[in-house]
Amino acid sequence: MKRFALTLYVIIVWLSLFGLRAAAQSRRQQAEDYFRQAANMMRLGNYPAAIACLDSTLMWQPKMAQAYSSRGTAFKLMGKWEQALVDYGRAIDLEPKSADNYYNRGHVHYLLKDYQSAINDFSQGISLDPRNPDSYNQRGLFYLNFGNEEAALADFNQAIEMDPELTTAYIHRADTYMGLDNYPRAIEDYTQALKLNPKQPEVLYRRGLAYDLLNQMDLALEDMISASVLGSAQAQKWLEQHEPKSKESGKPKPAKSIKPGR
Repeated sequence: MKRFALTLYVIIVWLSLFGLRAAAQSRRQQAEDYFRQAANMMRLGNYPAAIACLDSTLMWQPKMAQAYSSRGTAFKLMGKWEQALVDYGRAIDLEPKSADNYYNRGHVHYLLKDYQSAINDFSQGISLDPRNPDSYNQRGLFYLNFGNEEAALADFNQAIEMDPELTTAYIHRADTYMGLDNYPRAIEDYTQALKLNPKQPEVLYRRGLAYDLLNQMDLALEDMISASVLGSAQAQKWLEQHEPKSKESGKPKPAKSIKPGR
């Protein structure tokens, strides 16, 4: 009788464990199905539908960090930055070793013009992922907007050293040199960026400004014309402003002081 009772107890326990395991597998499957639907909605640009699917995902799997991160991205793309911050924060709590979660939250801080918080998040991300040149380039931009040109240059230098073909790092470093009135160095970096990608009207315009500020008007005019042809409204405006040519040289008059915006 005792053996029968023990056997029955074992069977009941086994069935209970089997039922719990089956239920857990069912919850995971439900969550994965909703998560796939959310990914499809994201690809279609239907962010409200994606958020609804991710809400269902998290109902079945409340500790799925990737779902919080994806929902944060959907909120960010809808311009709901505060809600994005909350979801990225939850993703970080669940996966504190994921550099991408810090990068995602840092970018939202940047959009909110909270540059110090953006720098802090990217610094944490870089400590977890130190071999990503894009991260140094992005943090350098945050430093630049925060007014720390020295730190910005250090990050842009690091990004370029790690990836000599990272065009935006040359552009950002050139913009930093423009802010420091180092126009020759800015021209060098704009030129390198144009070697990597010649069809950049904004870069042509900015290099044209640097030539203008150095009173190298032939080169300035050449860049402004090229930028205008590629569709730069700013270059076209510069050309119109300089249309009355100086009687002495027959060339456009140099600007007094114009620098590209950040």
